[in-house]
Amino acid sequence: MSSQEDFESDRVAQMLDDDIQLGRFSAIHSRNMKSAPTCTDGYRNGNETDIDCGGDICPKCPNGRTCKADSDCVSEVCKSKTCQGIFFWVRTVGRWTVGRIA
Repeated sequence: MSSQEDFESDRVAQMLDDDIQLGRFSAIHSRNMKSAPTCTDGYRNGNETDIDCGGDICPKCPNGRTCKADSDCVSEVCKSKTCQGIFFWVRTVGRWTVGRIA
């Protein structure tokens, strides 16, 4: 390797270390770029609809997370690509109001 190649290699390694420290890149992924997606890796990958949730394999997503179908959400309500709480009507002292299960 030439000194220029050594310099470039060191520079790339330093940039990667900086990204890891700033949380922009996972140290696990930097060591093994071919690691399989999991439901606990902190990334939206595989067929997840949000980070580590939704899709066919991972747990259902809580409200406020991205979804593609009702089955992606704990609440079973996916509206505008976001898991929503369940709304219902409640009668309180002579009037009806909207309630929400979070």
